[in-house]
Amino acid sequence: MPNFIVNNQRKLISLLALLLLFSLLFQGCSKKSNVPTKSVLAAVISAYPDLPDIRICHSDAAESDEYYLDKDLSLSLFGQNGEMPDFSAIEEFSLFIAKGQQIIEFAVFKSYTYASTQDIALMCQKRLETLKKNCPECFGEIFTVGKYVIYTLLPDNQNAKKICRQMLS
Repeated sequence: MPNFIVNNQRKLISLLALLLLFSLLFQGCSKKSNVPTKSVLAAVISAYPDLPDIRICHSDAAESDEYYLDKDLSLSLFGQNGEMPDFSAIEEFSLFIAKGQQIIEFAVFKSYTYASTQDIALMCQKRLETLKKNCPECFGEIFTVGKYVIYTLLPDNQNAKKICRQMLS
């Protein structure tokens, strides 16, 4: 085979390989797998201007920070039978709960793996079941988007769901 045909084939193969690489990189970037949970929480809070006073917690808050989720609150929210919840599958989280008597809550958890989203969703489901014992009219939702687990107990869960899906899908 003449050299110019071999060189053109090599160039064509190199070009195709380069296009494939860019395509894979673009697909990887478009999955939005690195959206900070704080950003999701902030978007949801801004969409509900009539929220009561709330307490906000983030996984990266220092123990001395007002946004730190201390052991007592962690146990109260997600503990079972006096045992601390297992947060080892959670890469990061952000949440808020209403202060006072109103039952309004929202949490977004990012898991390390897709498989661990089931464990996190189960932890949220147990929280919702506990609340329903005292508040049968409470209607919450738990859903996943990729490695994110979202727990919402708001006056309009659909709005929060829409925001989360837009930001994370």
